[in-house]
Amino acid sequence: MAPFDNLSAFSTGNVQHPTLYIPPYKLGEINLFMKAVFHTDAEVASDATVLTVDGKSYSLKELPESLDWLSGTTHGFEIPPQIDVGDGTRLVFTSWMDGDVSTSRVISNGGEYTAHYKTQYKLTVQSPYGSPRGSGWYDSGSKATVSIHTNDGNIIQHTFIGWSGDFTGPEANISLIVDKAKTIKANWRTDYLRFYLLILVPIVVVIGTITWFMLRKKKPV
Repeated sequence: MAPFDNLSAFSTGNVQHPTLYIPPYKLGEINLFMKAVFHTDAEVASDATVLTVDGKSYSLKELPESLDWLSGTTHGFEIPPQIDVGDGTRLVFTSWMDGDVSTSRVISNGGEYTAHYKTQYKLTVQSPYGSPRGSGWYDSGSKATVSIHTNDGNIIQHTFIGWSGDFTGPEANISLIVDKAKTIKANWRTDYLRFYLLILVPIVVVIGTITWFMLRKKKPV
């Protein structure tokens, strides 16, 4: 076959002009171009921005996105490290399909680039007393450990009596599976005995002192 046997032609009047025809190619078959395909397993709203390539943003509904570039050119892309889904749920980037863990990359090669995310849920521990521990973000299905001091206060004492909300039980130290956003609340019994004694004892002392002086004055000289 001659070098230009695949040249087609178009005519202008009586003159024909050859045109070069480049047949369709598959990824990796020729080196004139490189193809990059971007995707993600993040489950978010379809209009949420999940990818930026060379400064252009792409929403989830636009993925997978296939881009053709000239070989030897360099391109930058990035993804959000975290995506807030709302209602105590977020997605956290873990890695690309090729094992890279950078959220911002520069490439000069084609290929498939899929961003993997994991789901995390927020655990909220509510209590005005007892210095509760355990609030935070947890991977979906992981175990959270929650603890609290069972007594708080000096004059007015507070005694822990149990949990309510997304976990119920009387134990101060607990473990629970975080399979959704959860909120648990510590319940307390308040004891005012020391407070009342603190008020009543001085009053009794004052009354007793006054009574003693009054009785002493009534004694005959």
